[in-house]
Amino acid sequence: MREVLETAAIRAAVGVLHEIPEDVYLSLNVSPITLRRPETRRLLQAASLSRIVIEMSEAAMTLDHMTVSRMLQPLRQAGARLAVDDAGSGNTSLRQLLLLHPDIIKIDTSVTCGIQHGRGRRALAGALVAFARETGATVVAEGIESEAELEAVRECGV
Repeated sequence: MREVLETAAIRAAVGVLHEIPEDVYLSLNVSPITLRRPETRRLLQAASLSRIVIEMSEAAMTLDHMTVSRMLQPLRQAGARLAVDDAGSGNTSLRQLLLLHPDIIKIDTSVTCGIQHGRGRRALAGALVAFARETGATVVAEGIESEAELEAVRECGV
């Protein structure tokens, strides 16, 4: 039932997009298998795609990256942006970043938690920022729970 439930959540979210301020985007977790559903693609194509970010995580990658990229292409050409979720968690491979060309790279909480104390965490965040700079993506940090973490990710360029 995953695909049915995911499509229902997308339908509900897209249905209230008009209630969200114009300068705010709607981020939708969409698995590749759900993206294969014609109903899901119709829902997305009928929405204001310039205000939608489609989020994918490696854990949800049930299809090869090239197939997913082809399915996303018409949505992205119509204005949707792509976010790769959980970067640095071990679930998101560098291959996914290379093949999907995301607009947004979301650094996982496993990297940001305690980042102010860990050189390796800062180095990984910095590497993702450098990659994003070269590819035109934006990096977002998840799970920031303290001023110290916020300051550390900002120092890394997030």
